[in-house]
Amino acid sequence: MRGSRKYLQAEEVYFLRDNPAIVLVEKGLVKLYVLTPEGRERILFIAGSGDYVGGLDGEEESCTYYLQAKSSSRIKYFSHSELSEILSNTGGALALLESLDRQVGFLARELRESTFLPFRSRLASALLTFFHRHGRNGCLNFSHQELADFLGVSRITVTRGLQGLSKAGLISKGRKKLFLENHEGLQQVARGEN
Repeated sequence: MRGSRKYLQAEEVYFLRDNPAIVLVEKGLVKLYVLTPEGRERILFIAGSGDYVGGLDGEEESCTYYLQAKSSSRIKYFSHSELSEILSNTGGALALLESLDRQVGFLARELRESTFLPFRSRLASALLTFFHRHGRNGCLNFSHQELADFLGVSRITVTRGLQGLSKAGLISKGRKKLFLENHEGLQQVARGEN
């Protein structure tokens, strides 16, 4: 095993360069994203403590995958042979499968929503997911740019969307912080009902 390593906030992990089979976020919050040749970032998944990240071993012609610490984090690397050991352990295999299932579900939901729902609903859905998985006491530490990178739109589009949700009393905003004010109302918007 390559062991654990600590990363500071905004530090690039570059785990794919080292070609591990999978990594475990032992502590903290990281974002998995792609960077196109034009330099455009698109966040694919936000992983927290206990989440495994993997399945993207290498580069494609059109983009490169990266992992970056969103907060101070500790990452454990597993080689391909160590992955076999994890899979032979029932508890380890279950944790790994649950984590990867969340990632696939998250990406499938994003694809479905980006195809069929208006932006306001997509933004509300993303906020609900992030509040549920990564929020603390109804507070979420995400910048407008991070939300834009996740949703694949401009920062201005996210800012306008957040202003609308704020005016509707569903969220409130602080510096790089969002506060959940009306969970049920935000769910209605996410479903396209409002």
